[in-house]
Amino acid sequence: MVSKSLVEFDSKVAVSWVLSPLERPFKCWRNFQQIDLLCDAIESVMFSHVFSEANQCADHLAKQGVNRNELFVAWL
Repeated sequence: MVSKSLVEFDSKVAVSWVLSPLERPFKCWRNFQQIDLLCDAIESVMFSHVFSEANQCADHLAKQGVNRNELFVAWL
């Protein structure tokens, strides 16, 4: 089981939505419900904003994932 986690976003708006439930858009309610359940299962979760340039590798992978047709690809 995970006891501590740090989640970094390159969107200040996304951080504010996670930290302030009253600011969340209703159309994303189910997604945030899942996030809340995961956070409840972890002892300590911290959310922070980072500029996308601070982690170019993660930024690149996230952009690829949005356009991907398959959920998983393994290279052997």
